[in-house]
Amino acid sequence: MPRINHIFMVLLTGLMMSFYFHPTELRVLPGYNTKIMLAIFGVAILVFNIIRTKDYSLSKGLLYSFMIAGAFSFVNYISLIINESDDYSYANYPISALTWIMGAYGAINFIRWTHSKVTIELVVRYLAGGAAFHSILSQLIDRNDSIRNFVISIFYISDSMEEMQRLYSFGVGLDPAGVRFAVILIMIAGVLTLSKIVKKNIGLMIFYFLCFAIISVLGNIISRTTTVGMGLGLFVFAISTGLYKFVIKVSRIKIMRVFGIMLAIGVPIVVYYYNVNPSFQNQIEYGFEGFFSLFESGEFQTGSTDELSTMWVWPQDTQTWLIGSGLFLPKSSDFTYFSDIGYCRFIFYSGLIGFIVFGLYFVYNAIYFAIRYPRYRYIFLLMIVVTFVVWAKVATDIFQLYALFYVFTDEEELYASLDEEEDTKQLEPIEEESNPALMPQA
Repeated sequence: MPRINHIFMVLLTGLMMSFYFHPTELRVLPGYNTKIMLAIFGVAILVFNIIRTKDYSLSKGLLYSFMIAGAFSFVNYISLIINESDDYSYANYPISALTWIMGAYGAINFIRWTHSKVTIELVVRYLAGGAAFHSILSQLIDRNDSIRNFVISIFYISDSMEEMQRLYSFGVGLDPAGVRFAVILIMIAGVLTLSKIVKKNIGLMIFYFLCFAIISVLGNIISRTTTVGMGLGLFVFAISTGLYKFVIKVSRIKIMRVFGIMLAIGVPIVVYYYNVNPSFQNQIEYGFEGFFSLFESGEFQTGSTDELSTMWVWPQDTQTWLIGSGLFLPKSSDFTYFSDIGYCRFIFYSGLIGFIVFGLYFVYNAIYFAIRYPRYRYIFLLMIVVTFVVWAKVATDIFQLYALFYVFTDEEELYASLDEEEDTKQLEPIEEESNPALMPQA
């Protein structure tokens, strides 16, 4: 029975992590997505923990992050006032960030209840498994009407997904899904090559390799933005294993052996299915259109990149360049400023001032965790690259990832880093932030 209970808790935790990282809306509760529900749950757990422990702590890192978010919001309000606009898309950003924080706090508690602790590797394990599950489910939804009708009966799916004939799962679709998949792929590459736990466990190696392959292939079919994470993830793998020098480190022989075996099995399967299934062939050619174009014509080109090339619209006056026009979403009657490109939309909303503040916000979050967890510093620094790369395609952000790490402390990783650096003097100041960002652990 305990084994069954644990399996149930693992599945429930995976579902809650999916509800957090890939918010969706339940048919029975229209108007409230799962992120908001988890945020409400997180607030309740937070209040309970405060009463139980009679203690409260807020990490300085999170405090400074909110200060920058507040500065961004202030600039946005100035833009709205100057331009007499009523577009509050990013004006209340600190509230959105706080919702992510509390949602993360609620989701992270499920990991703690299931495993009695929370670590970076455990968080990535659930994110990886969830993303791989959604990638597979999107194929099942596309190929089986019964499964599609079952999913639609429980979760709200926009009619536009069917109209565009794009693959989807609950809470997963289009560019936002691609950005989140990209983030997850980089984190997978990080724990796969850097985590001490994974290095000792072949089962976990196989799990992460499978997740990386599934998300890279099927996730790209859902959203080609996934390619960004696939490329950066392979970069991490090559650097960490020494593969880029064509010299494999002795300590990486086990992981390379597992990688080689899975590659030898996986590639023929994908090639075979590509050749015998016309539907899958079309999907692969869509998901990897740029690579097919590169192979056939020598130029990396896709339909979406051609369309995006027409969307680089810039302000025509100094005031808009500096403080924006106060418009983020296009008005129904005026599409003058409409663009999917993040750079254009952020600058038109609150100008270069707002854009710079918002950019610094993500640079700060990444650097904070790069310093806090030195083993994974390059992984967090690559999140800066992801942020600025995806803004060339879509206006979105990845704070939901940072929110997860703000609400817990990986004690083992933290003190392991200190031991490696033999810097006992750092012990006291770090102890001040060793509690979760928002309170005692459940």
